[in-house]
Amino acid sequence: MSDPLGIVEVSITGTSQTPAVAGFGTGLILSKHTRFSGIRTYTGLAGVAADGFVARSPTYLIAQAYFAQNPRPARLKIANNVSSVAWTARFDVTSVPAVGTVVEVKLYTWDSVLRTGTYTVLTGDAATDIAAGLHASLDALTGVSTSFTLTNEYFTMTAESGSGRKLQVVSLHPCVSYRDTEAGSDYDTRLSELALVDPDFYGVMIDSTSGANIEAVATWCATAQRVFFAVTQDTREKTSGAVLLPALMAAGHKRVDARYKERGERSDGAMAGVILSRTWDSGTAPTWAFRELLTIGVDPLTPTEVTAVLANNGSVYVADRGGRITWEGKTPSGTYGDLTVFLDWLDARIGESVFGLLLRELRLAYTSEDIQKAQDAVWDVLRVAIERKAVSLDFPVELTAPAPGDATTSERENRTLGGGGIRFSFVFSGGIHKVQVNGVVTL
Repeated sequence: MSDPLGIVEVSITGTSQTPAVAGFGTGLILSKHTRFSGIRTYTGLAGVAADGFVARSPTYLIAQAYFAQNPRPARLKIANNVSSVAWTARFDVTSVPAVGTVVEVKLYTWDSVLRTGTYTVLTGDAATDIAAGLHASLDALTGVSTSFTLTNEYFTMTAESGSGRKLQVVSLHPCVSYRDTEAGSDYDTRLSELALVDPDFYGVMIDSTSGANIEAVATWCATAQRVFFAVTQDTREKTSGAVLLPALMAAGHKRVDARYKERGERSDGAMAGVILSRTWDSGTAPTWAFRELLTIGVDPLTPTEVTAVLANNGSVYVADRGGRITWEGKTPSGTYGDLTVFLDWLDARIGESVFGLLLRELRLAYTSEDIQKAQDAVWDVLRVAIERKAVSLDFPVELTAPAPGDATTSERENRTLGGGGIRFSFVFSGGIHKVQVNGVVTL
């Protein structure tokens, strides 16, 4: 619950303030749709379809992946973002394949129809020729318009019939790179508006994969105490030429799951579904590594490409030892995402517990007995954290409260439990992602 009066101040190293929401199991998709204004709540995919979101639209795909996880979150919210900024994308031809190679680009247009653009490489072709051929092939498709820039060996694509009509790129020939170039579309401004009307959401997803929009929402979540599940298809992010992931890392974002996804699947919705379905309220929450994302295919990334993404604290979904796993679960700041969620939960629950005590008591006095009640309110939450394996019992767990005489005159006059306040310390149990095994076999 929010605490605008500052009655209960909770300060925990690693986080700054109490989240504005009490529930950690609800996600929000913010998309540039025109189905309705405001925000709606869904308990399953059927309701999303009933509101007119077509099967291959980004919003539908995110919701589909979100509800496909097992277990799945109980609720999902969808809100509209009214923006006049049109969706655009850029396709660069980065190399020239052998003569006779069919260069292919597959994508879903806004009407949910899979369409393919192709060009067969001819003798003497340069990258500009391949770009021109693909441009001509794709330009003929319903629902897209393209322009071609000869000197730079790339072409751009713009969705027709409204700014909200985005495309979903399914596959690209290796000689073609792709990036979502949609300009900033006020997703952050709209989130601020929504948080005033209906603040009960924790995970944030958006239908855009552009760097401009991802950076804006990441910045909003940093101060709004939400977690942003972001996905990028920008093929530069798996190379030394990455742009978005280094920018998020340089900004030190602790509230972003920045995931590279090569195919047109919404792993952001799937990851949000996995994380928000298992909160500290219901039991031990998962780490962000080793998670299987149901309905999401793994990307055939090379070890070099995986290393490039991880070097910038991004995450991937890959096959390993016969399984499909998320890896590695760090936020751009380098901290692990499950720690961010735990600190938010701890902040919120301690604040609620102490505030509840203040509401129940006719008067919480400056006496040893009543100060003990406040200490017990904190312990009630720490005990749950211990039971759910968030606290390592291999190290001391300390909880202390001041004596009545420890408060200064000013603190007593302002009715603040001062004297250093209620203090606690413990070691977060963390999670093991890598195991070293050393053996000696003697013959």
